[in-house]
Amino acid sequence: MCSPVAQVLSVLQHHYLIGHFTTSIVLITFAMNDFNLELSIPFPTARETEVAYQVLRVDKEPPRSGVVKKFEQKNNILQVSFSSTEVRKLRVGVTSFFENLILVTETMQQFGPPQPKYNYY
Repeated sequence: MCSPVAQVLSVLQHHYLIGHFTTSIVLITFAMNDFNLELSIPFPTARETEVAYQVLRVDKEPPRSGVVKKFEQKNNILQVSFSSTEVRKLRVGVTSFFENLILVTETMQQFGPPQPKYNYY
């Protein structure tokens, strides 16, 4: 049986490169009943980070998932933190997040960089 750290790292290894984006693990902490993971995901521009932030933040984790996900945008870095009481649930939440992140980044690559401003209101 793998350790909790090994389980989370195996998920990250499968999703480490996302197109031309890379993900760096800032902090993984495991306390007795709490598992936390913080990721920093750099984007080429602050606008692309903003688009990813706006798209990904609306997809909240269901309460029964046992995972709390928080987003923060700092210039061209998207910071995401995950917290869970079970490593299995953390792994599922991280995998789901990376699937959505891959979809967002591939969409931006397919349609080109986003417009500098969103003026559709």
